Amino acid sequence: PQGYTTADWTSGTADEISFEGSLTNVNNALGTLAYRGFGGTLTTTASTAGAAYYAGTGRFYEYVASGDIDWDDARDDAADRTLNGESGYLATITSEGEMDFIVEKIGGSSPAWISGDDADTEGEWRYSSGPEDGDQFWQGTSSGSTVNSAFEDWCAGEPNNSGGEDYLQITFDTIGGEVSDGCWNDLPNSGASNAQYNPVGYVTEYAAASALVATTTIID
Repeated sequence: PQGYTTADWTSGTADEISFEGSLTNVNNALGTLAYRGFGGTLTTTASTAGAAYYAGTGRFYEYVASGDIDWDDARDDAADRTLNGESGYLATITSEGEMDFIVEKIGGSSPAWISGDDADTEGEWRYSSGPEDGDQFWQGTSSGSTVNSAFEDWCAGEPNNSGGEDYLQITFDTIGGEVSDGCWNDLPNSGASNAQYNPVGYVTEYAAASALVATTTIID
């Protein structure tokens, strides 16, 4: 699965492992899993292929590739998706940990729409979906400030409302002279005139069905 690399394990920096298969094969694999080490806690999560669980929010995330999709279509499409019986919504990113997780596990290197816009009132950036729908997180352009100490991860010089940009994306392109490893940028609803910035997908967030999150205590 995307975001879990062999290099992480051989360098000894990883604390997660992920695998995919049929329900029977996954259950067989878990039944023979052996842990060697000091006492601790292992957390096991399950989802349909393509989604990933983040313990920091207790939610699943899915990157949906969809070509040159408009932001409002991405918001509507995300709301129509389901996972494990839970309805989705365009992802709201409210912490650095959540942003890092999405970039590593979901975002890859392709621009992606996420929740957030200032279409109703210029400069009032608000979440547009999910539990935080309507909450303001930013006021102004690049020289503005967060609202109520909200999280933000704007690229250098963003948001700049260049040509009427009211919608939020994660980009991995050169912004403000910096090559981004994943940061926020504002764009028009239908994307930029420069196609390299246009999102080719979006990130959907889902509540986690409690039955799919299990914790096992390891006794040394």
